[in-house]
Amino acid sequence: MLTVNDANEPPGFHTVDLPRLKQIINAIFDHMIDDLGMKTVTIDPLDAFYWELDYKQACDPSAVPEAAMNSRLNEDWQFLQLVKRGAGTDASYNLVHVYPLLRYLAEKVKQ
Repeated sequence: MLTVNDANEPPGFHTVDLPRLKQIINAIFDHMIDDLGMKTVTIDPLDAFYWELDYKQACDPSAVPEAAMNSRLNEDWQFLQLVKRGAGTDASYNLVHVYPLLRYLAEKVKQ
């Protein structure tokens, strides 16, 4: 079983600084767009579907997840097209759609 030993962790180890995370993500995208020349990424129909796990199950290393839902990258992308700043959208729900696309991009950049 995994345990947390905070005594060995550096200060701020359990805190995500959102402005800093935004800087990091922007730097990654700047590199992909400006340096690697990636303007678009095609979602391969064979790679479009993925298994989505309940968050608590996905974070529990002591148990094998039981329930998984099949989702589709294309649908995540279409949903995110509607997101506009200040439109009263649910940030947590939007991030759920961003994550699989970022994971897919990570695989595509490696190729």
